[in-house]
Amino acid sequence: MKFLVTATPIVPLTDPVVLQKLEDWMREQQQMGRIKAAYGLVGGGGCSVMDVASAEELHEYTALCPIGSYLSFDIKPLIELDTSFSMGREHLPD
Repeated sequence: MKFLVTATPIVPLTDPVVLQKLEDWMREQQQMGRIKAAYGLVGGGGCSVMDVASAEELHEYTALCPIGSYLSFDIKPLIELDTSFSMGREHLPD
């Protein structure tokens, strides 16, 4: 399952050690294939597309993020675009 995960800092991230921990954790998740894409957001924070087996698994990873206590997460499940269009077409009037 794919999820859009947006992380917004609760407090400013000014400690380079904390920022390095986040970078290392995200690189590890990319190498494991869990993070498919990641971006920084203009103005602060970032977002990523995570591919995991379940919402429970995603909860575990966000809870284990080494700087999770500095961040607020907004998580949205994703579906493939073709699936979304197919579902939309099914609900159009004839």
